[in-house]
Amino acid sequence: PLVVVATWALLGFVAGFNFVTYAALAPMFPPELGGRLNACLTLSWVLGAFLLQNAYGLVLDWFPATNGGYSTEGHRVAVVILIALVLLALGWYRVSSKLEANKRARATPAN
Repeated sequence: PLVVVATWALLGFVAGFNFVTYAALAPMFPPELGGRLNACLTLSWVLGAFLLQNAYGLVLDWFPATNGGYSTEGHRVAVVILIALVLLALGWYRVSSKLEANKRARATPAN
């Protein structure tokens, strides 16, 4: 079905974006801290994946099992929560980038 193909295509498109954070954060730290930065980013991704999977399971446990499996409604609620978290993160990114741009604009002397 088209929805499945579109979902996989979108995943393939955005899956590599997390590696861009290395390039985005590297200039913000001294070069000698590059290894620690990489380690912290990797650890945060592993911990994030661990926490999200556990949270997803907790949401599924709120709904009774059907036919020996997890409830479809439980999956729907968990996915809606994940989408809400992604939208919240995108909003946070948008607001913080605007604040950073405003701070840089104020710090730049007028010619």
